[in-house]
Amino acid sequence: MELTSSVKEIYAQSEENIILTDAELNVIWKNHGDLPDVIDISALCDTPENAFILPVEKTATFEYKGRFADSAAMRFEPLRDNGIITNYLIHYYSCMDTVSYTHLRAHETS
Repeated sequence: MELTSSVKEIYAQSEENIILTDAELNVIWKNHGDLPDVIDISALCDTPENAFILPVEKTATFEYKGRFADSAAMRFEPLRDNGIITNYLIHYYSCMDTVSYTHLRAHETS
């Protein structure tokens, strides 16, 4: 639980939308009440043709089209303990945010 406490301390008052999950994407904590309680894996994709697959080995951004939002993006940061992914820190960008999915993906390739 040390990880959860650290994430809470860093992001509790942040304006960023942060979700902490376990390795299977079960939501452990979120810093805003209006963020999803469940991550719908079937609503995630990195391109319209490619389905989302766990594990996410490196920081990556995915488009999210769940019932929670018409369109959003999620940037996954895998968190490891002794080299094993134990959690994901997810930055959630709704369609209301000014950062686009394409813009976020561009940062991954630069």
